[in-house]
Amino acid sequence: MTIVNTVFETLPRVHAKLYPSYLPGQETTFLARDDDEASLSIEETCAALINRGGYPGKLDELVSAVKQFIQELVYQLCSGFSVNTGFFSIHLKIGGSWANVSEPFDPIKHPIGLTLYTHHALREILKHITVEIDGLAPMSAWIAEVIDADTGSVNSGLNPDGDFIIKGHNIKVTKEETGCGLFLLGPILPDTVLDETPVTRFAENTAGKVIARTPSWTAPGEYKLVIRTKFSGGVNLKEMRTIEAPFTLTIL
Repeated sequence: MTIVNTVFETLPRVHAKLYPSYLPGQETTFLARDDDEASLSIEETCAALINRGGYPGKLDELVSAVKQFIQELVYQLCSGFSVNTGFFSIHLKIGGSWANVSEPFDPIKHPIGLTLYTHHALREILKHITVEIDGLAPMSAWIAEVIDADTGSVNSGLNPDGDFIIKGHNIKVTKEETGCGLFLLGPILPDTVLDETPVTRFAENTAGKVIARTPSWTAPGEYKLVIRTKFSGGVNLKEMRTIEAPFTLTIL
């Protein structure tokens, strides 16, 4: 009789923080998200491979070979092939739907994407990763971008009486609270006190995305966008806080 021991390399721990869940029926629970480290470049990943003793050649030769492989991988994907790396496969995905067989391909209606499928070898490695929870994530809030729904412009121009999309974190507007709301401050002029134009028409109002409509009477010019809310991670704060976009918007 023989005893076979499978020895695994000690894997790094994945550190994560807990975030409030906004899933229906699970508002009192938390979701874990890994703490993103700095994204590694091809050069840094290849250097790590050499430092760990996994590659005996020169760094510049390894980097060149890896870049050529990735370029070829992309070429083959765009030619309709799937690529199997042994740990995962990458497949081309065609979205949307066709009304009939004679309908032509529309890149907007039928967007092209990619699907990654993990294989057994990678799934076995994932079983041995340990997650360490480092507590609750800071309940900060910010506005990441404002998109004009008609033109698609980002962090630049808005049309009067047009919809716009705000994306960010913890930006839900508690409209029922006194003093809270979404406001456009401006137009910005030298030595002038900014007027507040309240935005009252909402199509969506969630922690990560707010869709609203610019009031039709808003005068042309540059504006600051401000959210005043008591929302914070699924609960309402006692004190109102102000979230200001780090850029100005031009009303056309």
